Amino acid sequence: MKKQLMKSIFEGVSIACILFCLIGVIFDLIYGGTFTLTSYSFTKMVIGTMIVGLGFSLPTLIYENEKYFLSMRMRNILCLYKHSFI
Repeated sequence: MKKQLMKSIFEGVSIACILFCLIGVIFDLIYGGTFTLTSYSFTKMVIGTMIVGLGFSLPTLIYENEKYFLSMRMRNILCLYKHSFI
């Protein structure tokens, strides 16, 4: 369980950071290399990206766990979709 938790965290944060870097490169190309950030804006965005990566990777433990009943999984999926639209 602990190994699966660490793998899930690593995958979620890695994917989020890769997407963040790709989008950053696109913005840099759009602005002609003059894309500037001040007062720790980049650091704040990276921390936010890691938190979002955790937010999307940790719930997978609920869906992959055999102990939870199908009704609980469905309730969690519905809550995820509901909160995504809000």
